This record gives sequence, structure tokens and C-alpha cells, in this order.
Amino acid sequence: MVNKLVLVALLGMVAAVAIAEQRKVQITPVVQRMLNTFPKPEVPEGYVSTNPHTIGYKFRTRVDHFDPQNRATFEFEYYSNDEYYERGGPIFIFVGGDWPLEQYYIERGHFHDIAQRTNAWMFTNEHRYYGHSSPVSDYSTENLRYLTVEQAMVDLAEWIFHLRNNVVRDTNAKVILLGTGYAGAIATWARQRYPHLVDGVWASSEYAEEIGELLRDLGNDECYSRIWRAFRTAENLMDAGRTEIVTEMFNTCEPVDEENMLDVETFFFNVKAALQDAVLRGQNVEATEALCEALEESTEETDIQVIAQWLQEFYFFLDCMPFDFEAHTDAFRLTEIGYPENANLGLRQRVYQFCTEFGWFLTADSADQPFGYRVTMYFFLNFCRSVFGEWLSSEVNRATFEFEYYSNDEYYERGGPIFIFVGGDWPLEQYYIERGHFHDIAQRTNAWMFTNEHRYYGHSSPVSDYSTENLRYLTVEQAMVDLAEWIFHLRNNVVRDTNAKVILLGTGYAGAIATWARQRYPHLVDGVWASSEYAEEIGELLRDLGNDECYSRIWRAFRTAENLMDAGRTETVTEMFNTCEPVDEENMLDVETFFFNVKAALQDAVLRGQNVEATEALCEALEESTEETDIQVIAQWLQEFYFFLDCMPFDFEAHTDAFRLTEIGYPENANLGLRQRVYQFCTEFGCPDLNAISGYNSPELIEAKHKVQQYIESWLYEPVTPYERR
Repeated sequence: MVNKLVLVALLGMVAAVAIAEQRKVQITPVVQRMLNTFPKPEVPEGYVSTNPHTIGYKFRTRVDHFDPQNRATFEFEYYSNDEYYERGGPIFIFVGGDWPLEQYYIERGHFHDIAQRTNAWMFTNEHRYYGHSSPVSDYSTENLRYLTVEQAMVDLAEWIFHLRNNVVRDTNAKVILLGTGYAGAIATWARQRYPHLVDGVWASSEYAEEIGELLRDLGNDECYSRIWRAFRTAENLMDAGRTEIVTEMFNTCEPVDEENMLDVETFFFNVKAALQDAVLRGQNVEATEALCEALEESTEETDIQVIAQWLQEFYFFLDCMPFDFEAHTDAFRLTEIGYPENANLGLRQRVYQFCTEFGWFLTADSADQPFGYRVTMYFFLNFCRSVFGEWLSSEVNRATFEFEYYSNDEYYERGGPIFIFVGGDWPLEQYYIERGHFHDIAQRTNAWMFTNEHRYYGHSSPVSDYSTENLRYLTVEQAMVDLAEWIFHLRNNVVRDTNAKVILLGTGYAGAIATWARQRYPHLVDGVWASSEYAEEIGELLRDLGNDECYSRIWRAFRTAENLMDAGRTETVTEMFNTCEPVDEENMLDVETFFFNVKAALQDAVLRGQNVEATEALCEALEESTEETDIQVIAQWLQEFYFFLDCMPFDFEAHTDAFRLTEIGYPENANLGLRQRVYQFCTEFGCPDLNAISGYNSPELIEAKHKVQQYIESWLYEPVTPYERR
């Protein structure tokens, strides 16, 4: 069987080499060697897969898992090898990192051997943005915004779910991950984030922090000291203004300018990087021994000459050393996906992750290293800014805030569950952990009850005001992490029972949070009772809980108002509805705002009190009206509904005034959460009409309450099957 992905990879490499020949980037071969500093899977040179069981596939996932408004998707590549699989065997995954897709480790090596003994089905994936698995058209800074470890972990989680359910077709299959270097970090974090999907992790080859220790332990003290003296000599020469000696000795392409600190630090960084590469080359101890032997056997007179001569031999393929700052950054500025610097080496992608997420910068700040002191964060920060823009800074956001919550242990007994009434878009309220059906079930099950205040609502604000910029931390993703961390805290530090079952109750928006939290964190949440979802059909409620004539009366009133406006008779509508500003049929925003407000008042009347009697009362009021026409009936009802207003502020400007207030303490925000709610509607949900029909003891509702109680008790007293998120 011909492996299509191998063929594509070979064709891509040929094309990339052809492109590279058209435009030379001098630093590329130097950087290619530097990459050995960062662990990655070693594949024997010239290895070509001939295993017919190794087959390439593609998996489609979202470009942005955290923006509900972005529905773009892309495909990443992966290999499958079922050579040793038997039904009931585990899934072994060699996790993709910052390199192109490679099938070697599901065909050879210790992981492969263990798979053979355990009848595992082996897989390996290509990380987004590396190799051929790109979700964007180029690697401009703007397009790299979806390159984060959080996005990559969701890719991995969704793919694992797909493998279990659609490929291996065993939802109970154990999943074991192997990751090296950066992929080792992904594997470890995925196990922490998705313990319901990942059963075990083998992470190896983390980043070396102490090259100096390796030089001493695997080489010798004299080797370490020789490098130490060489760096100090070069630093002293530069401090004395003798940079021409350093320039000549190290054969740099551009003269080293001691007045240009970026060029100075770039020079020392490159010399240091070459020595680090030599130490870590091949990821074995012989590399350090070979380096120290080469330095010891040199015939040069001084330590600095020894290092300079070794560097010429190490970079034998270069005419001169491109160690100035501009030359060093050239290869990282290339944005074309097909260039080998990106397609094969992943240069721009790697440094983007270093610059925006990880750091992992190998500075010379430690005293226990031989590379001088001229490689600092100044170099790395300016490097990042030069490649990706001035928006990058060294600042780290470690800001915290406190949200409020209530606790009620009235009925709790050791071993009982945790019941949480999830906070939503309202101020903190203790009623539902002191009254109601959830409270009654807690009493019968000896539960400890809690309720929290959602970030940005009530008194739980993480910012000083609600300017648009400050609202950027108001997302359901942030709120779910708040909830997850709080549940962990409750289990471990409050209830002090790490095995306590956790049941969530959420209404409206909080019902969505509770449901999504169960999907995202099934190891923390054992069951969810979500009620009062968003209403899509107020009309159905009017018919079902009112009557057809009530529905028709409202329908006719709206059509009459629309016809009057279409005929240019807006003064009739203005007078009839007593609007503060005349309705202007030429201003579509004002026209739509008028109808929105009339509609909103009727919806409010239907949903008022969250019970079915509200709809009946509305329909009775409309039916008993003495007005002649349907539009007059609605207009008169509106005057009574808003009896506290002198006129109806139904123009666009008046309507938006309350939502523009940014002060946290204003009741519009502190009590009603107006600005916060509409921010979430505008940026995430787009569904502002709530349907919360409860509190009516119909036979159906009584039966529903019994079912809820049965479900909760089953979650508490029976084994729970994790809900796996796709």
C-alpha cells in the first residue's frame, strides 16, 4: 500500500528546497543546528517507512476552539498503525510537537515494542502549524494567533475522542501518550486537563537548563574552565574597545560594534548556542566528551583562539559567521508556509511560541555556567519584538481577583456530596441553598451546599471599570476555569473530601455554564441539573399558555404598526405609543429599536415571575381592553406596563445609554449586569431572551421534580460514566 502522506511529504520537501535555492537566508543553517538545543525525536538518517499497517489520515477540527463566532476549520495529519492491535487493547499516541509528522516512533523504538506486547493501536499526530497541518494561509503575526498550547490540547482531546469512538471503536480503550521535549509538556498538561481521556503519560527529554553541569559531569572541569575563560576574554576585549580583534578572530560577516548592545548580545548568543548544540547533539553523553576532547587537542595558544577555531570547524559550511542581530533574525521573519525554514524546521512557529507563551530562553544569568553574562532577556525581548512586533513585552499578567460565594453545611455529613447552585449573570444570592427543590434534595442526601458569584457580576469584579478593554476577561471560558478551580478548592480545602461527588444546578446562562463544565471537566463534575434554557419561541408560549386569539392580536398589532410606518404615517405610531422622540421611518435603527422595545416588553410580561400564570395574565389584560383596535390595545397595555415613565424612550440613542455606563457601582451594572450581559451577547452568545418557566405545580412539573431527584440520587450512588467532550 502506498503511503500517500509520505509521498506528499517528499514532494513538499522537494518544492521547499527549490524555493530555498531562489532566496538564500544566511542564518538558516546556523539556526538549523541550534535546534538541536531543543529536544525532539531522533530519527535515523534516511529512514523510510515500509510498514503496510502505517496509514496516513486527516482529522478536521476548529481553527479557534475558544471563539464561538469563528466556525473555520482545518485538517491536521496523523498516522495510524494497527499492526499489533487486538480488541480491548489500548491506544498509544506519540504526541506531535514542533516538527513535521514522522511515523518512525510508531514503527520502531521502545514505545513501539511496548505496544507490541500490549496489543496497542498506535497513532501519531502533526501539531497545528507544523509540517503540512496549517490552519492559515501564511505565518504573518496576525495569523499565528491560533498557535497556542491551549488550542493544541483541544485538538488532541477531540482527536482522542474521535479515535476512541470512530476508529478503534472502543470508548473504554485506555489511552497512553508519549511526548518528547515540547510534546512532553503537551502530553503532561493534557493528562492534567483531560484525565477522562488520557490514562497515562510518558514524557521525556525536557529542556536542559544547566549546560554547565553537563560540561563538568560528562566532560571535565578544565573543559568548563576553558570555555569560561574564552567568554571572559571576549567580554574584556569588547569592554576595552578592541572589537576588531574579536571580529577578525571569529570571522564575523559584519564587524562587532561594542556600542550596539543587541549586536554584542547576538554575537555571544550564537557562540553559546553552538557550544550548547555540541553538548546536546544526538542527545547522548558522547557528544559532550567529543566537544571537550576537541577543545583539549587544539593547537591554538589561548582559550579564546581555541573556541574561535572550533567554531570555524563547527560551521565549516559558512564563509563567515552571520552573528549580527539583523542577520540572526532574517530566517524568523519569513512568513511563507512552504519555505523549509517553516515547513521543515518550524523556525517562525517555534519562536512565536517562545515569545508569546513559554519563554524557555537560555540566558546567561546563572552564575553556574561558563558563557559569560552578555546573553540576557534584553536580547530575547528585542529579538521577539523584531520578528513579531513592538506589542510584545516582558510583562507577565499575574493579576488575581476574588469572587464571593456562600456555603451552607446545615445538612452535611461526612461522605456527603457537594451541591453547587452555579452563579450566572446576576449578583450573588443565597436563596437557592436555603430554599427550593435543590435544597430539599440536599437535605435528603446530606449534601454541603454552595453558590458562587460569576466574575464581573455583583461585587466580584476583576477590573476597576467596565470599559470595553477591561471586559476582555469576561468570557464563559474564563468563568468555567473559575468554577473548576473553585470546585477543586472546595473538595480539598473546605469539605476536605477529594472523592466527594459534585452536582451542579444552573438556570439560564448558568445552566449553560454547568452543562459545559460537565463536558469540559468530567473528573470534577459528576452531574448537572440545567433548567431554564434560552427561549426561541415566545409565540409557542403565547399559544400554549394563553390562547390563539392572544397570539393573533399581538400579530395584527405589529403588522398594523409596520404598515403605518411603510405608509409614512409614523406620527400616528409616535402619538399612539407616546414615544419620547418621533419615530423616523427613514432611520432604520430607530424603527428597529421601537419594535424591539415593544417586543421586549411583551416577552418580559410572558416570562415575568418565571411561571405560567404570567402569560395567562397578559392575555387576559389584552382581551379585557376597551380599546377599539389591536394596535391601540397593545399601546395602552404598554402605557400601563411602563406606568412609571412619562414617555417611551424607544429611540436608538436612548436605548443604548444604560449599556454605555462603565462604572462598576452603578445599579445598571452592579444589580442588573446590563453592560456585562450585552457584552457576552455581542461577543459570545447572541441569545438575550431568557425562558425560565418554573414555580407552577402542574402534574408535568411535579413529575419532572421527581425525575430530577432520581437523577441526582443515581449520580451520587451509582458509578458515573464520564461524559466525553467532542
